Amino acid sequence: MRSVLRFSLALGLVGGAFGYAPLAYAQAVSNNPSTNTAAALDYLEGLEAYEKGDYKTAAQKLEQAADQGFAQAQYILASMYVEGQGVPQDLIQAHKWISLAAKNDDDGRKLRDMLESVMTPAQIAEAQELASEWKKKQTP
Repeated sequence: MRSVLRFSLALGLVGGAFGYAPLAYAQAVSNNPSTNTAAALDYLEGLEAYEKGDYKTAAQKLEQAADQGFAQAQYILASMYVEGQGVPQDLIQAHKWISLAAKNDDDGRKLRDMLESVMTPAQIAEAQELASEWKKKQTP
């Protein structure tokens, strides 16, 4: 579990979005340049709930933003799955979200590799399948 703790600490440093951000920033950090305002607001509401310690609401809002392609929401959600904050502790879901967030990010890939060091090959394969399914839903 010590590796998971290191992962979570590193994720907080790389994900770095644990503060308030204006709507323009929320739209700018999204992987999807056409992200709508409602998704950006979900991201901001998720951050606010996270900072207040309302992890269940944070997870719901951040997952809505993550589903719209917000990399920062995906990082935070991965951390929440590692820690079991507002969601059941689930390394497979954590891997899915970190993989999606890390697609163009060297630091994110390092975090994914760190997470894989505490997962079984079967868990990694399941997480990769979930990420692949998510990507298929995003392409029309």
